[in-house]
Amino acid sequence: MSLTSPGYVLFLAACVLLYWLLPERWQRGLLLLASVGFYFYAMPRQFPIMLAYLWLVYALGVGIARRKKRAAKPLLMAGIGVSVGWLFLFKYLDTVLGAFTGGRRALSLVAPMGISYVTFQCIAYLVMVYRKEMRAVANPGLMFLYALFFPKVTAGPIEPPERFFGNIVKKRRLTWRNMLSACVLIGVGFAKKCAAADLIAPAVNAVFQSPGQADGFSTLIAMILYAAQIYFDFSGYTDIALGSARLFDIRLTENFDHPYAAVSVVDFWRRWHISLTAWLRQYVYFPLGGNRVSTARRYLNVLATFLASGLWHGASLTFVVWGLFHGLCQVLEILWGKLFPKKKKPARGARMLGRVRTLALVAVGWVFFRADTLGGAFAVLGGLFNRWALPWEALGALGISWGAWAAFLLTALGADRVKAYAASKRLTGRGGVLCCAALTLLVLTALVLGAGSGAANTFIYFDF
Repeated sequence: MSLTSPGYVLFLAACVLLYWLLPERWQRGLLLLASVGFYFYAMPRQFPIMLAYLWLVYALGVGIARRKKRAAKPLLMAGIGVSVGWLFLFKYLDTVLGAFTGGRRALSLVAPMGISYVTFQCIAYLVMVYRKEMRAVANPGLMFLYALFFPKVTAGPIEPPERFFGNIVKKRRLTWRNMLSACVLIGVGFAKKCAAADLIAPAVNAVFQSPGQADGFSTLIAMILYAAQIYFDFSGYTDIALGSARLFDIRLTENFDHPYAAVSVVDFWRRWHISLTAWLRQYVYFPLGGNRVSTARRYLNVLATFLASGLWHGASLTFVVWGLFHGLCQVLEILWGKLFPKKKKPARGARMLGRVRTLALVAVGWVFFRADTLGGAFAVLGGLFNRWALPWEALGALGISWGAWAAFLLTALGADRVKAYAASKRLTGRGGVLCCAALTLLVLTALVLGAGSGAANTFIYFDF
């Protein structure tokens, strides 16, 4: 069930209405029932497998909590081993076997929905219980709710367990400001997806489905548009997820902080997919030694962490290269900082240059992320050296109407501003009216030019 579908909107509205009508002691039960029902409706065949995995994680968590660290370590290793193993089975085994079968899928296993997000959350839970940083959950229903909470199960964010359980057990309040800010988030997310990401998708597809065939200017525009598409698609989903959770007075982790305003690739990863970056730092980079080791070892740790980031997205070589590319960029930036240390805050011009350089590097990286094969990625990059058409010829060749361009620009310039205004605690009086008016304009634009264009696509990060 897509988060932009009418079915999801009706499902969410019914859950919210029942939630606030029920006594507090029944509210968590309703959320669990809704989340389990949501998952079963989406993937009935994979539901028993997911349920069995979560029962195992719950049992291991209880067992770890009852033992001292030395005795609990085998249980932790078993939990991590099972988690990595089932992730490998469903996400990577077919690709590995395909190397020996000419690319043919030998098993054709269908991965349970949200397997990467659920697995990383469960590993974090087991590690935190082992470190005595939190207590094991006594009620298995809470464990299932943590993993399957319907606004986030399909594509995150990867919620830290202590944060989620703290949200669940606190006393929740129904306030109009909370409800309005939640609706603003959902509306902004809907606009980002339908009036931005989906509208420019055909232009991106035109270049990437025929790699190397487009003229140089069209290729450059498509690279920039894909950077925009994946941001508006993923952040749009995240806004809908955060807004949906906030309707129940549950705060999920923000996943984005203006990533394309980053002045370096290191800065980009502080702003992009924040929950994944935090998980990799906590459970991959730090255990490898972080930056408390020799310089050469630190560089290897960075590369290993971003190799893990690439593999988390999939077993394809394109994701491996994408991850290593970002790791290498960070290593070079760290090395540059050591050779030429900054003595003062960079001037505005230097910061602008850093943003342009970072956007260029990130856009090149996205080519590998988007392409089906390494050969296709290099062909797209090679297309930059084809004949360059005139700007209006290139724009026409991409097949996007001027109305769609206008809708995209309106959403690109306005969506995050409306969201920031809603977060600034000025949703009362005239401020609330202005915010709602701007949001209404964005959503109407999405409805007229987005949903009405027939260009609807599933969210990109649903595949991971």
